[in-house]
Amino acid sequence: GEITEEAEGKRTDCDASNRPDVCTADFSPVCAHVSGCEADFADCTRTEANGCSACSREDVAYYTDGQCPR
Repeated sequence: GEITEEAEGKRTDCDASNRPDVCTADFSPVCAHVSGCEADFADCTRTEANGCSACSREDVAYYTDGQCPR
């Protein structure tokens, strides 16, 4: 299957209120966007297992639903 990029997937910002210490192992992929990244899109994003694991990383600014387009 070909991955098509959503025009504007649902965006969830990561901030102090949702930076967890512990995450469940749910597999519901999201595309995490590294804050302040100036490189190519592919280098500034990474697919995380779920939104919790994305926001548990300090360098992630926000995430969108679904795997990152490559």
